[in-house]
Order: sequence, then structure tokens, then C-alpha cells
Amino acid sequence: MIQSFSLTGFRNLAFESFALSPGANFIYGENGVGKSAFIESLYYLSYGRSFRTSNPDNIIGFEAPYSLIQADISCQ
Repeated sequence: MIQSFSLTGFRNLAFESFALSPGANFIYGENGVGKSAFIESLYYLSYGRSFRTSNPDNIIGFEAPYSLIQADISCQ
């Protein structure tokens, strides 16, 4: 289970940090704020590839030197 999660330079997210609940987590917000990027980053963390592009360079945010996904995971 993912307990916390942070993104740096992923798509339109310069830096975001998330604390996830062990139950249900709802993702909501206005258009263009990064909801799809959040889901894509979880997929990328899980499968090592994007479901939106075959070129990994496309996930690096505009003018970002790199993209980083970090997660704290518990195995309970």
C-alpha cells in the first residue's frame, strides 16, 4: 500500500506531495491541475512506463531538468 507519494517535474506538476488514506482516496479539481498526471505517475511507478506516451522524455515537465517519482510503501 502506498502511504505517501511525491512528484517532481512530472508533466505539469513541478512539485507535489500527497499523503494517502488506507481507505478510499478521491482525486478532484479543476481542469489542467494535474489529476491525470497524478494517475499517470502512479501507473508509471507501478509498470515502469506511461499509458499516454511511449517516449519517456515526454513525461518530464516543461523546463524541468528531470522527473522524479517517490513513494513510501508498506507491505501489510
